[in-house]
Amino acid sequence: YTLASPNNNASHTLTLPVATGTLLTTTGDGSGLTGIGGSAQTVDVFTSSGTYTKPAGLVAVKVTVVGGGGGGGFLNNTAQNNGGGGGGGGGTSIRIITAATLGATETVTVGAGGTPNAAGGTSSFGTLATATGGAQGGSLTTIVSSTNGNLGGLGGIGASGDINQHGEVGGMGFCLTTGGANANVSGDGGNSIMGGGALGVFALATSGANGNNAVGYGGGGAGKRSRAVATSLSGGSGFAGIVIVEEMY
Repeated sequence: YTLASPNNNASHTLTLPVATGTLLTTTGDGSGLTGIGGSAQTVDVFTSSGTYTKPAGLVAVKVTVVGGGGGGGFLNNTAQNNGGGGGGGGGTSIRIITAATLGATETVTVGAGGTPNAAGGTSSFGTLATATGGAQGGSLTTIVSSTNGNLGGLGGIGASGDINQHGEVGGMGFCLTTGGANANVSGDGGNSIMGGGALGVFALATSGANGNNAVGYGGGGAGKRSRAVATSLSGGSGFAGIVIVEEMY
């Protein structure tokens, strides 16, 4: 039905279908609008493990679960011209969950970031969404030759979500030899869906270097760079995961 211009003084009747609820009303300039249905939203962020309590009036939640990043790989103190592999990024699970499906409370677990040469921890929202941590970067404990390579750790994976995403695989550590000079490169840490993977270490030097730590949720740590060093060095640590709960009313 087409309503006449407000400047037209003719009378018109608009017949609405029968329905329950409040009709949209206005004073004419929009300042008195009422009866508009909304979808107010609040966000709960868990950077450590805890408990989520379902509030009254909740319609649904969108949950994003990210696993912890894996730690970077390291090499023993006699390894020559080498780089440890980067840790894998944490996986991600994203799910829309209706209030009826939620319990009164849900246990929230945030996976720890992997220490050097250790995998990241698994994050979860109750039993409704889970994401595993990234694997640790490759490490060398037995010398095969003076120049060796180490693979990066696999990324974690989400489960039970509407979207289940792998974390990025950590970068490979290796040695480049050219003109008698050696360049030792450790693997980058893998990114999660939020990024955060550590940058690998590169140098033309006779000394080793620790791997860089991850910088964001679910990111993997970088591997250690080595060159026949007699001191103890390690890969970088992965970053802890995160659980984000977006509430819709």
